[in-house]
Amino acid sequence: MRIQETIAAFLSAQSQHEAAKEALVSGHRNEWVKLGEEAIRTAPEHNRTHVAHSIKYALDSPQWGGPGLAEDFLIKPEPHPFKPETLYRAWKVNTNPRALVDMELVSPDPEILKRRLIAMYVVRAVIVQMEGERASN
Repeated sequence: MRIQETIAAFLSAQSQHEAAKEALVSGHRNEWVKLGEEAIRTAPEHNRTHVAHSIKYALDSPQWGGPGLAEDFLIKPEPHPFKPETLYRAWKVNTNPRALVDMELVSPDPEILKRRLIAMYVVRAVIVQMEGERASN
């Protein structure tokens, strides 16, 4: 699918039909970025993380003139240091050498961490390991 079609589909789903038409005929990266940001901004709250992830990842693709900087992340549970509850910590997965880098983001809700990562970085994938699960390599 062309990047124009991806952006247009999200805009159309949000009743931004004029912007969707503009996206379909756009041919420059600056227009795609502007329209992608419009799609993210107008997305309903329950779908905004998905829209942001999809558009930012598509714009990152070297195929569409992006820098190709997308990264993988892991969200893992850990015990709270002072209370009998679980916290979740975000880690960046380095592929060479294979290692985890602490992103210094912690929350009792893994979905909050996922939203933060997608807002701050270009994310290829986020794996959420829930309490009691073991990470698979």
